[in-house]
Amino acid sequence: MDPIEDSVKTLFEELSLSVFWNRPSILIATYRSKLNCIDAQFWLGKKLKRIKQTIVNYQVNEENFDIPLILKEIPDKQNKIFFITSLSQGGGSLELNAFRALNFRRELLVEQKIRAVFWLEEKEADLLPTQALDFWAFRHRMVEMFNEPTSRRMVNLVRNLDWPAWDLEKLKAEIPFGLELRKELLAKIPDWKKSPSIRAELLHMIAGIYWANNEYSESLALLKKGLNIAQGQDFLPIKARLWIGMGLVQVSQGHPDLATQAFQNSLKLAPQSAEAWANLARIYRGQNQLNTALEAATKSVSIDPKFYESWILIGDISNELGMQENAALAFKKSLSIYKKDASTWIKLGDTYRLLGRPADSLPTFKNARLLEPQNSDTWLKLGLAYRDVGLVNNAVRALYKAARLNPLGAIPWKKLGDIYRSKNNLINARKAYKAATSLDPLDNNAKYSLDACYLKKKTKK
Repeated sequence: MDPIEDSVKTLFEELSLSVFWNRPSILIATYRSKLNCIDAQFWLGKKLKRIKQTIVNYQVNEENFDIPLILKEIPDKQNKIFFITSLSQGGGSLELNAFRALNFRRELLVEQKIRAVFWLEEKEADLLPTQALDFWAFRHRMVEMFNEPTSRRMVNLVRNLDWPAWDLEKLKAEIPFGLELRKELLAKIPDWKKSPSIRAELLHMIAGIYWANNEYSESLALLKKGLNIAQGQDFLPIKARLWIGMGLVQVSQGHPDLATQAFQNSLKLAPQSAEAWANLARIYRGQNQLNTALEAATKSVSIDPKFYESWILIGDISNELGMQENAALAFKKSLSIYKKDASTWIKLGDTYRLLGRPADSLPTFKNARLLEPQNSDTWLKLGLAYRDVGLVNNAVRALYKAARLNPLGAIPWKKLGDIYRSKNNLINARKAYKAATSLDPLDNNAKYSLDACYLKKKTKK
């Protein structure tokens, strides 16, 4: 077995057993090459996610050197595995503060049932028996990764670290550790002339993270560098993706014409790119070229029917064109591929309401509520759906929930006022309208409704 695979297998077996038996696990992984460490962390992380464990990267520094004390305060530790690095960066005399804290508070790790892998450079591992002897005695297993990294493993690692497309939320989640990891890889990969495609892929990944962090100039510079490196027919796929990245950055900078050219450059290299067609559709839609946008989005799903983002685009554009039936079909298609997008359930529900089908909208808003129970908008939409089908009590409860989740929102109170007023419950109607007008003094409709409640009361008398 490959030495790295053997080390990862050992660490995973120890951690999976500790999870099963709900016991602590203190593991030490020693390495010479940073690339070996990155490689092992990646594959171990993938294995741990399969058993529903969350990886928490913890990098020691001068301010945060007391590892046991800090880990003690982290909630939900039973589902977390800590990857601890930079033990020699803890500050203090001879940079030994972290070692001393581990030695002094070692029992906390056991008492709190901490499961952690200490990733140590060889010199850090050599210091443990002398500077933290008692902690050293607490360790459960130790693996050594002293072999030289192979080019095959590095190529596989880069391939597995890449994304099929730039997803803003996923890329943001890579900051800072994912960014540091890829920068480390880029610095240690051999000269680009010997491995141009690998370096171009890494530049594409790092550029994506910079884009997600709104660092557009840095992202563009890396993408241009990647395009310069990836010359020749052998690199058409990565060049096409680099051009898509260029287009996304240009969109973020407010340059739709440059973005359009970038996406078209990508399609010249890879005409069957569903992602490029989808991005063109977004630009055309932003320019109010709705029919052209719809054609581009439809081209995207004809290439990749499972590209659910394009189905959402088709739904949005169809609604704007007044084609609600087409929009509903598109949103349903998207949800058949990916059911966990609350915003798409809301869009489908809104489309049903436009079609005059409130009974069909109700279950869609319920699904959105289940996916995002702390989102005020999902409760607001659900409340209106209950109102539309005549379930007034359910509507009132949902709207009060929406108001609690968004204390600054006037709309839930205004809708509550409308319901109470329709039921001639003027006392609660006035209270709701007063709350709405205090939150949004410019809403004249709420003011008129409040005045109407008082007029109705006088008329009764």
